[in-house]
Amino acid sequence: MESVPLTGQNETSIVNQIFESRFISRDLSWLQFNYRVLDQAKHIDRSVFDRLKFLAITASNLDEFCTIRLGSLYNYLDYGKERFDYSGLRETPFREYLLSEIHKFVDEQHDYFIKKLKPLFEKNNFKISSILSAHHLSDVDAHAV
Repeated sequence: MESVPLTGQNETSIVNQIFESRFISRDLSWLQFNYRVLDQAKHIDRSVFDRLKFLAITASNLDEFCTIRLGSLYNYLDYGKERFDYSGLRETPFREYLLSEIHKFVDEQHDYFIKKLKPLFEKNNFKISSILSAHHLSDVDAHAV
């Protein structure tokens, strides 16, 4: 996945404005939190299954973030309302920067899963199946589903 290019302000001026601000952006702060959760997935002292669970948490968090926070930002854009991020950025440059940062995060998630985590599955005797049917389940499992 490629990064989203920033069109308005250049990335350096946006980053400078964010770091010079006396306030912390809620959205960027949330993204940094999700990086910390992703770091938990990278702890090699955890089981592969626990690492996969932390990675899944980052995916769930990102889904909620895009639905709620990013959706709210797009409401401002769709209805032509002015919005300033806590960092002082206007809605359009902030959206471009935020989408660029989200793409970087998703790239890191994907790379970690494909290059580090997925190769450990077979060594640990499990796989992710794309097809799950009743004949694959035991009677107890089928009843639970």
